Amino acid sequence: MPDYESGFRQVPSDPSIGIFAGENLPTCPFCRSEIPAWTTRETYGLTTRVLFRCGQCAAVFSVTAADIMGRSDSIMSVVGLIKALHGKRNHSYYARVEVPGNCREAAACQGREYAMETLYTLRALNFSLPENASLFGRIK
Repeated sequence: MPDYESGFRQVPSDPSIGIFAGENLPTCPFCRSEIPAWTTRETYGLTTRVLFRCGQCAAVFSVTAADIMGRSDSIMSVVGLIKALHGKRNHSYYARVEVPGNCREAAACQGREYAMETLYTLRALNFSLPENASLFGRIK
């Protein structure tokens, strides 16, 4: 199991991550804190992901470095083409819920990837949807 406790740094640990957090993460999608005090850490593998942890509720989600750097915004890039082939929108950021933190309602979301705007919509719905409902932007 990955370690979600150590190695986190205060935002901005990297200028592009600080800009991304400032523009796209004004509040925590889990606890709605307007002062989430984000800390970040990079993980390396087939794709580089940046983990964001909220200082208020300890929720952790990850976004690909390609999304943060803007490399996946167009199908003219290899990363953008792969994103489109997986049914994702190129100008949307996708976040994978690693740890729901203190938000028990979000436990069912752990390990799943959602468009960032979908995470905020789910929070507004208190992470509960009717049995047969699906929300645009969920990636299995």
